[in-house]
Amino acid sequence: MGPTASGKTSLAINLYQANSIELISVDSVMIYKDCDIGSAKPSKDELIKAPHHLINKITVEEIYTASDFYHEAHEIIKAAHNRDRTPVFVGGTMMYFKSLLDGMDNLPPRNEEFREFLEERAKSKGLESLYKDLINKDSRYVSSINQKDKKRIIRALEIIEFSKDDKDDQKREKLNDRYNLFQYSLVDTSRKIIHQRIEERLENIITDEFIDEVKNLLGNYDIPKNHPILKSVNYKQCIEYLNGEINKENFYLKSLYATRQLAKKQATWINSWKSLELFELEEINKLEKTLKKVIHDFK
Repeated sequence: MGPTASGKTSLAINLYQANSIELISVDSVMIYKDCDIGSAKPSKDELIKAPHHLINKITVEEIYTASDFYHEAHEIIKAAHNRDRTPVFVGGTMMYFKSLLDGMDNLPPRNEEFREFLEERAKSKGLESLYKDLINKDSRYVSSINQKDKKRIIRALEIIEFSKDDKDDQKREKLNDRYNLFQYSLVDTSRKIIHQRIEERLENIITDEFIDEVKNLLGNYDIPKNHPILKSVNYKQCIEYLNGEINKENFYLKSLYATRQLAKKQATWINSWKSLELFELEEINKLEKTLKKVIHDFK
C-alpha cells in the first residue's frame, strides 16, 4: 500500500513480470470501467503485461462497496492458491485493506428501494422519525450514531430490516486467521517528493482527454445520485467545471488540493497501521527485493 502517486503500480507490474503472482487492485475508482484517466489507471498495454483483478469490473451504473471487495478478494485468494500463485494486493483505498485485515460482518447489501422509502419519509416526517424508529427497533445502534447523521441512520435501519438472524453468518473472517500475511507500505516522511509527484501526475490528468472522459461517463451512463464517483478526486472537480461552477484554473487547483488531502489521509492510515513494514519512496528497489524474497520463500 501507499499514498497516491507513490509508485505502487509500476512496482506491481515489475513484480508480476518476474514472479508467479496474482495482482489484485485495491482501488475504489479503478474498479469502474471508463474511469481511466482520472484514476491514473494502468494503461491497456500495462494491463496486458500485468493483469489486475478488480480493475474495469463494473460500470458506474453500479455501486461497488468495501463489502463487495472483501467477499471477492477472498474468492480471488482461493483461486490464486489453487493455481499455485501468490496473491499480491496493491492500491491505496485503505478501507478496502481494513476490510481484509479486520474482516467484515456479513451485512446485507444496499437496497435502493428501501433507501428511497426512508429518504421520502425523512422529507415528509423529519429525520427525527427515522431516529425514533431506530431506537425502537434496536437500541444498540443508537449510542454510536448521531441523531442528525441521516446516512448512518438509514444504513442502520437497512441492516436491521434485511439482516439474517443466523449468528454464524455474522462471524468475521480476518485474513490473518487463514493465511500468512505480509504488509508493506511506501511512505514519504517529508511529503516533499509525494507533493511533487502529485503535481506532475495532475498535469497529465487535467487534459481535454480527461474532460471528454467525464463527459462520456455523464452522457453514457445513468449514474446514481449517491454514487461515490461523483465525489471522487478529479471527477468531482471536473463535474464542477463542466457545470460551469469553476473555471479551468480552479479545476486544477481544487484537484491538487483534494489529491494532497487524500495523500495526507492515506499517510494517517498508514502511520496508525499495525504490523506494517515501511519503506521510504527512495527505497522502492529495496522493497521490490523484499517482496521477491517473500514470494520466493513461500512458494
